[in-house]
Amino acid sequence: MSIITVVVILIICLLIFSIFIDAVAATPVLNVAAGLLLVILTGFYMLPTAIHIMRGLPDASGKFWINFLLGWTVIVWIWGLVTACITESKKVKKG
Repeated sequence: MSIITVVVILIICLLIFSIFIDAVAATPVLNVAAGLLLVILTGFYMLPTAIHIMRGLPDASGKFWINFLLGWTVIVWIWGLVTACITESKKVKKG
């Protein structure tokens, strides 16, 4: 799974969640603030997957779906973050 695929999926999620922002925010300023908060929280939520992809670890699609579906449990999110950080990368070092 490429980083472009992850970005597209995140954009789709943000568009779906933006429906709820309109129901909560009463003014344009609150809409912008709620949108920025949503972008920041979504990026933080998907942090284990982003680290996994950027380090070139295998099975990024599996990591994405586990994080996307079970990351809200916090335990799985922490597990994903720890495994993304400590698993040895298979990228070839140039030099």
